[in-house]
Amino acid sequence: MNLFANKSKILMFVLLIIVFCFLACQDKEKASANPTKLNPETNIDNQLKPNTFYKYAYAMRGCAPWDGAAVQIYLSDEPLTEKGQIQKPLLSIFIYKDISEISEKIFKFGQDFNIGTASLCPKEGKCQLIKSGTVIIKSVSPDKNIQGEYEIEFEGNIKKIGKFQTSWMKEMIPCG
Repeated sequence: MNLFANKSKILMFVLLIIVFCFLACQDKEKASANPTKLNPETNIDNQLKPNTFYKYAYAMRGCAPWDGAAVQIYLSDEPLTEKGQIQKPLLSIFIYKDISEISEKIFKFGQDFNIGTASLCPKEGKCQLIKSGTVIIKSVSPDKNIQGEYEIEFEGNIKKIGKFQTSWMKEMIPCG
């Protein structure tokens, strides 16, 4: 009987740990999927210090993996090709929110990728996915520009920090 009682206690303890971990993970996913609203009293210019600059910045409406709305931001040192395509090397940032939901918000990127993703693409070779990072959208003027800042870390301790002001690309990817 003692052996059975101990097994029951151990089983109950393991179940409690599983439930606790499940609830803790749910709270973390909800927190990372919801951007933080900027505090109007915060001096946004001091939030992130720029040290990486790209000559060209473009934005367009796009789609999240589940066919919801998204905003795509592309930063590159190269101008668009004659056909209007973005050239590598580039930093791409995808925010899985509608354009109307991103102004004056702070987006924290992590391992769950519910809020969006970013990738760093060299001129030749494979792109690297984001490890972690923060994107601050200061302002949005639909069909004109997006102003913001980023601090993004990739594998190999590669960190990209800077500011951007995009111009809008005319392409729009239909979702759904």
